[in-house]
Amino acid sequence: SSPDHFLAEGTKFKMPMWAIDRWAMLGFVKIPSLPRHYGKRTKERLEADPLTMDLRSKNEYYFVTGTLLANLLHRTAHVAKLHSPSRRTSSLSAPSAQSLVAQQLSFLATSLQYSLLTTFLGSRLVKNFDWTLGALDRLDGSEDDVSNHVMSLSYLERMMFERGVE
Repeated sequence: SSPDHFLAEGTKFKMPMWAIDRWAMLGFVKIPSLPRHYGKRTKERLEADPLTMDLRSKNEYYFVTGTLLANLLHRTAHVAKLHSPSRRTSSLSAPSAQSLVAQQLSFLATSLQYSLLTTFLGSRLVKNFDWTLGALDRLDGSEDDVSNHVMSLSYLERMMFERGVE
């Protein structure tokens, strides 16, 4: 085959999560950073005021995809550690490139998990419960409209809301 059928090293492109998994485990895909909607700016906005973020507009499956991504990063970090040079080298020597990649991936995964947990289990969850109770009251004659609230929820939050109203 001709060289035109190969991607140059360092080429960036978007792939669905289901396709990345196997390629990353084989070392064909490197994940140098998180997707923008899980990045530093979004994380800072969520830490500042998680209630105002419309996560659904970023990714309808924000928490589910984020959890899958964090697991993928942890697994690729493990694979990178397995492929790093033997530990027989002196502890005073500099860490190998593979070891540094593993550390970076592990840090990204842990940081993402923490962000997902604090966002999901914090004030967004409390607000969702409050709106669920408000929706139950509405069934009894209250006039509160919860449609704007529901439209900003991620899939997981929306499912929790709907189950609570049932």
